[in-house]
Order: sequence, then C-alpha cells, then structure tokens
Amino acid sequence: MSAEVWREVEARLEHSVPLRPGLFELLDALRARNCKMAVASSTDSARVLHNLETAGVRGYFSAVIGGDQVTHSKPEPEIFLKAAAALDTPPGLCMVLEDSYNGVRAGAAAGCFTVMVPDMDPPTPEMERLAWAIVPGLTDVARLLEQTDLQKR
Repeated sequence: MSAEVWREVEARLEHSVPLRPGLFELLDALRARNCKMAVASSTDSARVLHNLETAGVRGYFSAVIGGDQVTHSKPEPEIFLKAAAALDTPPGLCMVLEDSYNGVRAGAAAGCFTVMVPDMDPPTPEMERLAWAIVPGLTDVARLLEQTDLQKR
C-alpha cells in the first residue's frame, strides 16, 4: 500500500472504525456470562486503544495486548499467552476469535479454543484442521457460546 493511500486510511479510521455485524450482541453475551475479555492484536497498542475508544467498546475489555508488547508476532503464540496471563486464565480455557491465517495458527499454538470468523481470508484445509470451529459471523459465535461450556472441556 502506498504511503498516500495508507495516510488516507489512517485519516478515515481516526474518527470511525468499521464494526462487524453482531459485535455488540456478542460482547453483551460474553459480559452476561461473566467472561473476561482481552484484545490481542498485531497492531500497535496505542492504535488498538484508540480504535476501541472510537468504536465505543473499550469498556468491555480487561486487557489490551498490542503488537508492540510482544517479541514474536503471530503466528507465534506469544500474544495470546500474554492475553491469557493478563486475564489470569489458563490458555486452555480461553477462546480466540480470529479472521487471519496467522492468528488462527497463533491461537492454536497457544492451546486456546480458536474460532475462525473469516473476513478476507477464506477457510483452508489447514484452518479447518487448526481451528476449533469456523463460523461465518460474530452472531454465530454467540450461538456457539450458548451450546458450549469451555470449563467442562
């Protein structure tokens, strides 16, 4: 991406962050289940915090781990292991929602229940093998939660 195009993208994201359908319903469902939530993003933590504030969802998350806070980026599991530690929860009891191949790889390597919610990257046989589940959208994650009790797994 050229520097000019990137500046335009940054300018647009300064005041508006695109949200996926079903986001608020999922966050509310997780909150109702008393789930601790973290964001683990390869993006610099200052940008992540800005985006969460702009989107009006910062209050849902107990921890935010950005790419600037890890030594090894995805597909290494470090970012998800740090997020689990920040939540004081074993990785095996954490659910990771990911839309990228490297994110799915990292979540699986961390030992988390990794759910692929595809966006630009369609599921591949490798993703089907690594992901605990693949669902088309965030509303499907909420339904998956209703059918699942991770603490029994």
